[in-house]
Amino acid sequence: MEYYFKLYVAGISGKNGLAIKNLKILEKNLINDKLELDIIDILKQPNLAIQNNILATPTLVKTSPAPALRIRGDLSDLEKVKLYLNIK
Repeated sequence: MEYYFKLYVAGISGKNGLAIKNLKILEKNLINDKLELDIIDILKQPNLAIQNNILATPTLVKTSPAPALRIRGDLSDLEKVKLYLNIK
């Protein structure tokens, strides 16, 4: 299965950097699946935050497979993240 995520951050320090790190760990744990990730820094591309109704960072948006889902925070509890996003 292929997963497509967009992670909206405001810079790469603090919780934003931790969310990036945790997604990289999640990606390594997907043995038979593929994870594609776009990291969008809203400080550099504020129009994308407005277009996609991003009100806080970090926000992870799973766009594929359906249904689309959002999670806010540093994603430190990977088991809960996997459960919420329906990742096996």
